[in-house]
Amino acid sequence: MPIARRQFLRHAAAFAGCAIAFPRLVGSPARLGAAEAGGASNAASASKPNYLTLSIGTYAMPGVPLEKVLAMIAETGFDGVEIAVMPGYAEPASLSADRRKEVARQLASAGLKLTSLMEHLLPADDEAEHRRQLDRLARVMELATDWALQGHPPLIQTVLGSGTWEARRNFYRDRLGDWLNLAARHQAVLAIKPHRNGALSQPSEAIWLIEQLGNSPRLRMVYDYSHYAFRDLPLEETVRTSLPYTA
Repeated sequence: MPIARRQFLRHAAAFAGCAIAFPRLVGSPARLGAAEAGGASNAASASKPNYLTLSIGTYAMPGVPLEKVLAMIAETGFDGVEIAVMPGYAEPASLSADRRKEVARQLASAGLKLTSLMEHLLPADDEAEHRRQLDRLARVMELATDWALQGHPPLIQTVLGSGTWEARRNFYRDRLGDWLNLAARHQAVLAIKPHRNGALSQPSEAIWLIEQLGNSPRLRMVYDYSHYAFRDLPLEETVRTSLPYTA
């Protein structure tokens, strides 16, 4: 159902407040490590940021040099960015050590906070391909470490691919288990995104995967209401159920 502008603004303000109150993934690797050791992921233990960024991603500009894209984003007035790192974008293999340092300097001088890295890594059925994907993911996690700001590496987010939830959920759980082990070694945080056209398409399904894998602070979900807006998934309900698990 359509909602009035006043109602929308009230919801938006409430969600912004919740995002500040639950900065689950902006804590340092040390905090995440402590949460893992204690078997808990208490959002209150993370330091609270003093502002929310207005961020945009580089996904819409494939083939354009990253440095040029970042300059355009900063000039437009954004203060945060998500960098796409899949093939055809700023993939780790295309970024030398010197270039990584230059991008870090550019982000700092422009006042752009690197909030996340966008992958598009669909879990492979083939075991050999799965091992290649683990290597690819490890390179992205190394890039996140290189671009960490004050000990806070950017999140790494991805969708999980097509199919039906009932047919793919156990497979996703098993593959994500291997990804999660890798994330623990690299002190990285993975965020899976329910997507309208994917087998994983609802918050409850992402929560099931997270809970199946021990509710680790290194595996969270991306909240994107655009994939729920025209379905029987009310805004308030999706925020309420998603927030404790959201990156």
